[in-house]
Amino acid sequence: MASLYKKPVWVTDPKTGEKIKTWSPKWWARYRDATGREKRIPLARDKAAALAMLNPVRNQGGDKSRRPN
Repeated sequence: MASLYKKPVWVTDPKTGEKIKTWSPKWWARYRDATGREKRIPLARDKAAALAMLNPVRNQGGDKSRRPN
């Protein structure tokens, strides 16, 4: 099953020089392809638009995360 998340990003504060952990401005998709490898793709900054972009990824059918009973 494909999922939507915000990727953590480390940035350097220009005033202090410290590294700060923030969240990516883009939403990312995480899914497993037909071979079982995890794939991550950047989508959009808007969550609603990212969800719309995620639907084709979910419907590809190469998702191996569901196991038959």
